[in-house]
Amino acid sequence: MKLRTQHLMIIAAAFLLTAGALSAEWKVQPETSKIAFTAYSRMHDADGLFKQWAFDGKISDNWTGTGKIVIKTASIDTANAKRDAHLKNEDFFNVEKHPEAVFTIEKAELKGDRLVLTGKLTMVGVTKPLTLDLKRTVSGNSAELSGETMIKRSDFGITYSSMINPIKDEVKLVFKVALKKG
Repeated sequence: MKLRTQHLMIIAAAFLLTAGALSAEWKVQPETSKIAFTAYSRMHDADGLFKQWAFDGKISDNWTGTGKIVIKTASIDTANAKRDAHLKNEDFFNVEKHPEAVFTIEKAELKGDRLVLTGKLTMVGVTKPLTLDLKRTVSGNSAELSGETMIKRSDFGITYSSMINPIKDEVKLVFKVALKKG
């Protein structure tokens, strides 16, 4: 009887160790991911992206987790140096005073092929709730989360506009995040 109990304990320990090894976390692949935006105005829309950002957190094998996406605001790139310089000044991101925008993920919920991230976006010193509803595509050990949402610049105190080319309040944020299991 004692020998049988020892065997069961060894089998249980081996199972637990194996299960832990099989459940790997998803790792963000920034080199094949992007965080972009489109700002709308009367004359033309401005597309851009943030070249420097990172994910600090954990995404489990079952797609739960918390963490934060930290964006370096000075890495903004709209392919127009003059516009980029203006976006970095006090009229918009004020990168000297606010070098980062942060999306803090408080809850991740899997809904079919969608991953809904609920959290708070802090930008230029103002924090507002934000929910991202992302399409989840999985292929073996690779995955992609993609989606978009609209935010209002004025919610974050960004109210600059031009008399000649008025800028709309709503800005579209676009996310494409590549992940690898491992």
